Amino acid sequence: MEDLVIGKDQEYLSLSPSDRILVDAGAVWIDKLCSREFEGRKSGTEGNRLAFEYICHELEEMGYVPECQIFNTEKGTTIRNIIVTIPGKIDSTVIVGAHFDGPIQSTGSDHYPAAEDNGAGAVELLMLLKSLSIDPLYFERTLVCCFWDSEEVNEDRAFRGSTYYANQLSDSLKSLIIFYTNFDGIGHDHDYDNNGVYDIYLEYLGSDFVKSLALSTSQNGRFDYIVSQRETFISDFASFYRIGIPFISYHDHSGYKCKHYGHTTSDIKEAISLSRLTKIVYNVRESLDFLL
Repeated sequence: MEDLVIGKDQEYLSLSPSDRILVDAGAVWIDKLCSREFEGRKSGTEGNRLAFEYICHELEEMGYVPECQIFNTEKGTTIRNIIVTIPGKIDSTVIVGAHFDGPIQSTGSDHYPAAEDNGAGAVELLMLLKSLSIDPLYFERTLVCCFWDSEEVNEDRAFRGSTYYANQLSDSLKSLIIFYTNFDGIGHDHDYDNNGVYDIYLEYLGSDFVKSLALSTSQNGRFDYIVSQRETFISDFASFYRIGIPFISYHDHSGYKCKHYGHTTSDIKEAISLSRLTKIVYNVRESLDFLL
């Protein structure tokens, strides 16, 4: 764990006790998810199944009751989503999601940790749920947190897990969802304009509301945000936008320009900034507060 960029250094020591809890938990999670035991977490593999069971166990340890959404592809590959629902007081829903699968199965000496893509996103969602278990947010709406399987191309198709979930929604349920938030490729700190503030990219589309939320989020001072409205289909938010649900997507800069060596053996856990993930946790909490 000490090799991770949590920095048991000045930055780490400057964190509040509650932030250190998140960083320390995140260090354990990213270490485990990127381990050889999980074989890169590619859908349909034993390593993916073990990663699924591990995430479910960690959620249960936090006091949640995860729903396991399991189905088979046309060729018999088993896909496993994990859903955590925090009920609200009104008939309105926000969904937050990240995929936990990796693109390539590890074989022999070639290990694909899939840290930035998308171990960091899965850890971000675990950290958010950890934060909510320690310091509940009295959010009026229902919050649904989803760990997607098979975002990566599998049998010539991508976004299988989130597409299955979205397509199972009834029209009445879809009408209650005000937007979907996505984490994919968020673990690296970058300062593109060299002003000493780390950048993150917020992409949004679908409604004036998500535009106002993205702009509000970008003004909170935790990062330099690059906010854009454009239609892309590069992660699980595509599954929701295709059925008319607006989205906000967090990732590293425009067009994934960060050098995280995705889909290679060099996408390693040591490059992930857990202090950055902690900041995003509070950013998402603030965006939910914006809705109260």
